[in-house]
Amino acid sequence: MMIRAHMSSRLRTVESRIGELKKMAEPLMMSSAKKHAVGVVREFRNGIENNDFGFEPLHPGTVRHKESKGYANPEAPLHGAGKSQDPKSYSRMLRIRKLKAGWKVYPSWAKHHESDLQLRHLLMIQEYGVTIDVTPRMRNFLHSIGIHLKTSTTSIRIPPRPAFFYAYRRYMQKAAVKSDSSEMAKAVAEYINEARMQLINQILRSDKKEEFED
Repeated sequence: MMIRAHMSSRLRTVESRIGELKKMAEPLMMSSAKKHAVGVVREFRNGIENNDFGFEPLHPGTVRHKESKGYANPEAPLHGAGKSQDPKSYSRMLRIRKLKAGWKVYPSWAKHHESDLQLRHLLMIQEYGVTIDVTPRMRNFLHSIGIHLKTSTTSIRIPPRPAFFYAYRRYMQKAAVKSDSSEMAKAVAEYINEARMQLINQILRSDKKEEFED
């Protein structure tokens, strides 16, 4: 006697939904990747503009110079003109770009609003610090803003203020605590078992155009 197994209509329906998930996989993964890219950029901006990265304080002369220019938060390192010069201020220079298999976070090619230095080059200086030679022009400028160098001082050290590294680390720590994998698993299970798209659509709707998107 031959016994044949028959797939129930429910099982066939579930199998069909699993097949449909293959079409949704890429949009869901891209949405998740963009969420992380956006998170890093926002941590970078907020950390600088709220001055909560714990960087070495600015010299009083630098603070007074920034006050004279009417900058908000003159005591905050790296803040500068902040929101008023977007995207040419340091805190607002990060951009995101869609790639074939994810999203890229990168510094702008624009020049800083107060100099001819490209923001991406300024990022490297601030992340790692640098020692620079004091030119007569630099000495005069520093003197004009209240930073008086000794005649024997021929170089100055700009300390590292690694805002990008701190922002990435802070975001990843938050992401580890509040992982979106459980949200994704719940959305997939809801669709397979109940044919409900509410959570999946919610994840996809979060992939909206961002102001710093290239």
